[in-house]
Amino acid sequence: MRAILIDPKAQTVTEVDHAGGCESIYALVGCSTFTVIALAGRDVMYLDDEGLLFEGEKPAFTFGDYPQPLVGRGLIVSTDEMGEDVAADMSLAAATAATRWMEPLLVTGFVTERGRVHHPVLGELNAVRTRVVFAPPKVGE
Repeated sequence: MRAILIDPKAQTVTEVDHAGGCESIYALVGCSTFTVIALAGRDVMYLDDEGLLFEGEKPAFTFGDYPQPLVGRGLIVSTDEMGEDVAADMSLAAATAATRWMEPLLVTGFVTERGRVHHPVLGELNAVRTRVVFAPPKVGE
């Protein structure tokens, strides 16, 4: 099926053939686990779920109104009423226009924060939150 692959390392947005299923997503995105974000309408984008897990530079891009930078390759498809992948409704031109390349993000470490949260049924629970620490952006090089 027709899909759109965004590759921030090569800085390309291209149409690709997605065979459907996890194995095809793993191969096209270049990952072993993936996450999905909702775009407009029935469109979704698959991304490497471990894209920020390791320290070092990460090729990055922004997409449309999505509120945070995305790292690694992104695969756009559409979904049917049952949530199954179908050929991308989005045009290649629209995907290209929505993609903005960024300087690679430099992951310098991780911070773990511990605390308590209140759950309406379970009561007070221990909570652990880990966030990524990025190096300051490069300015005027």
